[in-house]
Amino acid sequence: MSAVTLSKVLGRKGGFRQALGSLLAGLGDVAVLDESGALLVGNQQFPEGDRLPVICNGNTVGWVQGGEHVSAAAAMLTFLVNQESEKKSLGSELLDRYRELHLLYHLSERLAVSPLPADIAGVALEEVMNLIQADTGIILLNQPGETGYHSIAVRGIARQILSNCGIIDRVLESRKAELSNSVPGTSYFADMQDVLVSVACAPLKTEDNVLGVVILVGNADRSFTAGELKLLNAVAMHAGPAIEISRLHQVALEKARFEHELKMARGVQESLLPARLPDIPGWRFDCRWRPAREVSGDFYDLIDEGDGQMGLVIADVTGKGMPASLFMVFARSALRASISKNRSPAEAISQANQLICLDSHEGLFATLFYARLNLDTGHLCYVNAGHPLPILLRCATGETLCLRASGLPLGVDEGAIYDEHSMQMLPEDFLIFYTDGVTEAFDAHWNEFGEARLEQVIRENHSVDPVQVLNAVEEAVENHTGGGKAADDITLLMVQRSP
Repeated sequence: MSAVTLSKVLGRKGGFRQALGSLLAGLGDVAVLDESGALLVGNQQFPEGDRLPVICNGNTVGWVQGGEHVSAAAAMLTFLVNQESEKKSLGSELLDRYRELHLLYHLSERLAVSPLPADIAGVALEEVMNLIQADTGIILLNQPGETGYHSIAVRGIARQILSNCGIIDRVLESRKAELSNSVPGTSYFADMQDVLVSVACAPLKTEDNVLGVVILVGNADRSFTAGELKLLNAVAMHAGPAIEISRLHQVALEKARFEHELKMARGVQESLLPARLPDIPGWRFDCRWRPAREVSGDFYDLIDEGDGQMGLVIADVTGKGMPASLFMVFARSALRASISKNRSPAEAISQANQLICLDSHEGLFATLFYARLNLDTGHLCYVNAGHPLPILLRCATGETLCLRASGLPLGVDEGAIYDEHSMQMLPEDFLIFYTDGVTEAFDAHWNEFGEARLEQVIRENHSVDPVQVLNAVEEAVENHTGGGKAADDITLLMVQRSP
């Protein structure tokens, strides 16, 4: 906005100049001079000592010289020029507000076009740089969970901003816009040596936090004004929530996509488990498979090996989530490929272990129990590769036995040797396989459920329907943990020889 001067006020065309001139002429003994002393109205025949200033916004914009009416004339002109200055200031403010509202309205229309944070940031920069001349425009966002920030949009000349840029840190901390004119470029940019720059910086903020900053950079001859900083801040205040909403939208989309993929992965896992339990005269089977998360590292299998032989498998992969579930699929495939009527259980497990060790590079391993059950005689030949010991309940006597371990988990040592053991299942006997999600379930005081409590639940419920035994185990574990979300996958497999 151009400054108001007395010469401009008196130089206005129309009736105002004539009326003012007639008024001053009527006074007769005054002359009006501009700030340099040049005559504007009247005749300059009075001593300089009788001169009074005309003041506007603290600055002398002219003089009144004359006799007894000089004081009244100076007061009148001072009032007039200040009124003119106030009107100009108000007009300029209204124009700035119109420009700001027009920019924000146009910006709102453009921001609604794309849901991507980078596109929204780019649009905001383009709009503000259409009104504020700058060599470079940059929008930086805080790194989530990290120190520092990264560029999401750049317009104009690309600049390499220093990680310890003072103005950015101050704006992020204060949440207030700031400008610095004619400062060394090395204070802000790694690629600007011996150059002065001007920088305007405003925070991108929401109601709760500061997302980052928007920066405009000009050369030393380009000094940013307070009005331009205000406009930049208005754009930043508008763009910040839009970027945050867009970012949250993208996070929600990614989460939905990930959940959909997990759901599909769980479906694949479930398809690898037995579709139905065997219906074999003289035998009863039951199972429970309860992942702690969407996918599981536990699995069980019942394999018809022909010639009246049934393969029984339960396994638990270290870790949780997607890596464990993928390793579970790999371990199951390796085991299935290794089981053969021409191999003993120990030979089959050794072969599966070698396959897993050859192709496993993630440091994962699996505990596994594999048993070959003769459905005609009840003879059970088994290998335990580091898995929790299955529990055999002799219903005739109420005695419980634990099937001992005989080797390392699969995937630990390619040369591991596995011993084979055998036992006889008698009529009415129960055999319960489980993963450590059962025995290592904790209560509120970090007490484990434990093997002893598991054996007690099995003994107390062995006289009921066999299917109800696993229900009783599940209920006991849930009561122990207080019904909270399971910390680990829980898998149970039960085999009973009928009377």
